[in-house]
Amino acid sequence: MKKLLIITLSLCTTLFTNCQQMPNKDLATIDLKNALITIDDCGVLYKGKRLPFGKPLKEWEKALGQKSSRPEIGMFDDLGVGLSAVEDETDFYIFFTNLDSPEGKAGKLNFAAKYESGEHIAARNMEGGKSLISDEKIKEFNKENELTKKEFFYPFKTYQGVVNIQGAPVKGDMDLQTINAYREQTEKLDIFTFWDRNVNSKDETLTTKGERGEYFQITDKKCGGKLYRIVLFFTDYKLEYIMVSSLSKSEMETYDELRK
Repeated sequence: MKKLLIITLSLCTTLFTNCQQMPNKDLATIDLKNALITIDDCGVLYKGKRLPFGKPLKEWEKALGQKSSRPEIGMFDDLGVGLSAVEDETDFYIFFTNLDSPEGKAGKLNFAAKYESGEHIAARNMEGGKSLISDEKIKEFNKENELTKKEFFYPFKTYQGVVNIQGAPVKGDMDLQTINAYREQTEKLDIFTFWDRNVNSKDETLTTKGERGEYFQITDKKCGGKLYRIVLFFTDYKLEYIMVSSLSKSEMETYDELRK
């Protein structure tokens, strides 16, 4: 059902975008020539080299030009990127936030809800204006965090610089409205809209608030018989990561059926 929903929403997004008015913004000119990562209809390029979706980790290491620092979870810490693969399907992540961020220390990141700094634990355990957590206990929590940090699917260093998504820029300090404003400036790209998968009794499909959750697009044209899903994940209005994955065979069949 989830797969059918996102494919159906992708067809609806174009109609929605045409009638939605985005706020006017004074947009700075961003040179995309130096973008290390480019996302297009055929997937992802790193320094101009196509990344091998559906291939083993060794092929990704060749394309990215370095060994994975944590191959057990597919993380490239120095680059701020990672990949998650199941059989021949790959999800590629570009991280703008990690465990050292305020969101990470507060246990708010999508893949690290159990990670929380000692200071944050102390701050939420207050009584009479004083924390119930001792300074010694705070140090113990933080020491344990340092030991377990490597187990979480977040890089030790975040990605630096701009990402070129279909000819429009995305940077870590941009909110969703700014990202969509750059896309509208091209006059040919659909905006990123909400993928409503949370269970909160609210239908927020196709909204563009950008507070928390997944905002997506599907590439416009097939390349090698494939389409790619591009997801922006936000936490507290901050861009946490970009995720790119190719649609599975069953998703492609559903997509083709819906377009008939």
